Amino acid sequence: MEENEDFQVPFNAENAGGCVCPTCPVQIRSECVKQKIKLESSETDPAKLYCSAGVSLCGDLDFSQSCICGTCPVWQKYSLVSKSPSLYFCRHGKAKQI
Repeated sequence: MEENEDFQVPFNAENAGGCVCPTCPVQIRSECVKQKIKLESSETDPAKLYCSAGVSLCGDLDFSQSCICGTCPVWQKYSLVSKSPSLYFCRHGKAKQI
């Protein structure tokens, strides 16, 4: 994948299908996330693809838990380890070029 300053993880069906955010220990017990997953049409905070969409609007995430971004196919496909932030996108926002 070519690096450029306009880097962005595409918010699309393919990436959403590989996203592990809904199974992440940080948000798995969140009532807010559970409701958003049920609605699935929420465009403001889809409970998925925080590396593309940005910080979660849910206030009940448990950041004392370990995130699982490193196991995510989207994280691997876009080499997010070399972006900023590289983890906890639901807390820190979209992945950006360093």
